[in-house]
Amino acid sequence: MTALRAKTKYLLALCLFLVPLIVGPQVVAVPGASTSRPALQVDPTAGPAWFAIDLTTGMTLYDDNGDTPLLPASTAKLVTAITAQRLLSVNEQVTVEETDLVPEDFSKMGVEPGDVLTVEQLLYGTLVPSGGDAAMALARTAGLRLDPESADPVERFVQEMNAVAGTLGMASSSFGNPVGSDDERSWTTARDLVRAGRFALDDPLLAAIVRTPWASVAVNGPNARELVIENSNQFVLFDDAIGIKTGTTDAAGQNLISAFEFGDHVVVTVVLGSGDRYADTTTMLDIVRASWTWLELGGSASSLGATDELAANGLWMPVSRTLLLPASQLPLVTYAMEGNAEPGRRAEGVVRFALDGETLAELPVYPIGEPGEAQE
Repeated sequence: MTALRAKTKYLLALCLFLVPLIVGPQVVAVPGASTSRPALQVDPTAGPAWFAIDLTTGMTLYDDNGDTPLLPASTAKLVTAITAQRLLSVNEQVTVEETDLVPEDFSKMGVEPGDVLTVEQLLYGTLVPSGGDAAMALARTAGLRLDPESADPVERFVQEMNAVAGTLGMASSSFGNPVGSDDERSWTTARDLVRAGRFALDDPLLAAIVRTPWASVAVNGPNARELVIENSNQFVLFDDAIGIKTGTTDAAGQNLISAFEFGDHVVVTVVLGSGDRYADTTTMLDIVRASWTWLELGGSASSLGATDELAANGLWMPVSRTLLLPASQLPLVTYAMEGNAEPGRRAEGVVRFALDGETLAELPVYPIGEPGEAQE
């Protein structure tokens, strides 16, 4: 892993009492949506499962039991958050009820009956400290939105969770509750959790939440106070790492969905049924780095030496690109200057990077200082 760094832009307390960051989408639920899933016998001893994918290219980088059904634990809360955000506006207020509380040994946000929070705050509470109480409050509220007459709004919400999981392509997953408790209706696979992680990273609010190290939440109600919540994912404190979701139960073991920046690519990793999720993820990343290369081109990258050669002639490549290649192919990549890549001329030339004669990328060349701003 890269060295630990202080992410100062996130370490300023997030005052979530303020106007919410985004307005949530309108209700898209289908009342009465079918949630029947084939019964499945989950064998926790079939783990651990490891899976890694480059989201930018769609290339699977590592797969060991990636399609084996295992217990989700609190990774289920990622689907809970996605579903709740589809049903509720982020700035609407929710009053916590006694039924939202979870047993003492559960991870929690720390809310109490009578507390008033926004949906956005509860999304933070669900995904940052993995709060079961926040997840239950969202599930109850969204379940009542789906069916105001429901005698069991949480169960109605769980039905919708499964319907939403289907829209995400999570065909090998089933969820029996919104908090990830072990039960006979709950299972998922590492590959399916990548699909949920991709959706979260594509959503501006959820993407901001899952990478937040800690936040200060202003709670209203009879016991108004500030709650400080901390991310349960240790990787949020590392360079180029994006935390997504943790999950742990005695039966499930340690689960972890993470994302990492490799140049302008994003790699998502999942470990399920682990005995040490951080060590397993680190080992998987080491294997991936030994097998694959993310070749950064343009900008300040060395670009196989092209950057220095251009600089000697007063030229540069402002456009940056990252290429994913098998590590064994890196020595075979070549580059050539083509066109009007000459000092003093407005760039009409390019640097062509190729492998066995096949073009991998063509980056435009400009005199240093032109164009006025680097292009992405």
